[in-house]
Amino acid sequence: MSRVATVDRLTERLRDARERIANGKIPQAEFQQELKRIEGRLSQEREAERRQDMEEQQDMFKTRLAALAKEETRLQEVETQLAAQVQIEQAKLVELDDQLDALRRELEMPPAENKQPQGGKRP
Repeated sequence: MSRVATVDRLTERLRDARERIANGKIPQAEFQQELKRIEGRLSQEREAERRQDMEEQQDMFKTRLAALAKEETRLQEVETQLAAQVQIEQAKLVELDDQLDALRRELEMPPAENKQPQGGKRP
């Protein structure tokens, strides 16, 4: 696989990871708001059965929030790794481009005129 294709592939994976992180924040915020509403109603609820239902909902939202936070952490680690890989591959690509430019310049140089072999005498 060419360096350019590698950089493109890694960049796409990085973009995907960042999008997934951003998309995960929406449900997290919604779950946090719902959890606050449940906690507010729970403190006022007197009926035992409804209170138990609300506590179960509260536990469910806390569990889901913990899972979302764990997934966000994992995705952030992936993002960090991919960003580092993209930088490394881009640096390699720049290095190869520099080498290619140097070779092009070398090929474009005119041959040395009247260059004598070292230690040789002119006939």
